[in-house]
Order: sequence, then C-alpha cells, then structure tokens
Amino acid sequence: KKKKKKKTNRFRAKLLKAGTMTSYSEGPLGSILSDNRGVAWDDGAHDNVQTIRIYYHALGINTVQFVYRDGTKGDEHGNRRPDPKTEKMQKFSLEEDEYLTMTYVESGLIGIKNILFQTNKRRMGCGVNPNDLLYSQEVADAFGSTDGKTKIVGFHGIYGNQFLHKIGVHWAPV
Repeated sequence: KKKKKKKTNRFRAKLLKAGTMTSYSEGPLGSILSDNRGVAWDDGAHDNVQTIRIYYHALGINTVQFVYRDGTKGDEHGNRRPDPKTEKMQKFSLEEDEYLTMTYVESGLIGIKNILFQTNKRRMGCGVNPNDLLYSQEVADAFGSTDGKTKIVGFHGIYGNQFLHKIGVHWAPV
C-alpha cells in the first residue's frame, strides 16, 4: 500500500508542478465487505472545508456532513439513528486559515469505526472506543499530504443502512 501512496503523491506533485491541477480525487477507502453495496455520494471539490459533523453510535460511524467555505452545505451522508440516546454527534469547526491535510479511518468488516482529521494546525476525530468489547478493527487507511502544497477540499464515499462504509477525498492546491 505504501508504494501506491507514493505513486499517488508523485502524480499529485506532477500536476501541481505543471500548474494543471484544479482538483484530484482519491479513494474511497473503508470497510472490506461493502465494496459495491450502499449509496454512493460525492460533495465535489470546493474552496475549503469549514465544518465537519460526524454522527456515530456504539458500533461505528453512521453519518457525516461537511460544510464548505464557499457556502455549500453538503447533505447528511448516511442514515441517522432514530433514538437520540444511542447516537452521538461530534462537530469540528475549522478556523479561517486552517485546512485539512489528512483523513484517517479505521474500519471493521461492514463500516467505518473511527475517523481522524488532521489540519495544518491540529488533529480531531471520533468514533467507537477501541477498548469496547464489540470493537473490531480490520483495516486502517489514510489519505494524507505532508508537502504543504495540497489540501482536502471535498469528500465522497459510500454509506449503507447503518454505517458509513467508505470515504474518499478531493485534493486541490493550497
């Protein structure tokens, strides 16, 4: 997997150097058993991410929503739990000069368990407690840029009846 990541980063670097990169998509990555099942979604590429909302329960993440600096409010991608006692919501707001540089996911067989975002200033994330008896991590994947030249400007993925299955990113120059 590291070879693939290096190739992707080299490709992104070539596009930046040539001045032809407006945006570039990567992924989605996530759970193993949900490759072609569920509802595909794509917020597209925007100027920057402003707010992230993640809804999760004891078994994993069920819904994500992104608000972008250009005023676009993405849909809620996933299916919310009908019982608010079993669902938690985590909201992350980015500062005006802050941008996303990495998305890291831990997935089980059928859904994303934890999600972590890194910006040029901090890390933030949420999800299932890894010490919980029901926790089972099968896959851990990340999209990241350490060159300081690209940022995450949008998201796409797949969700099912109970879980967010996969997530991918759109990149653009900083």
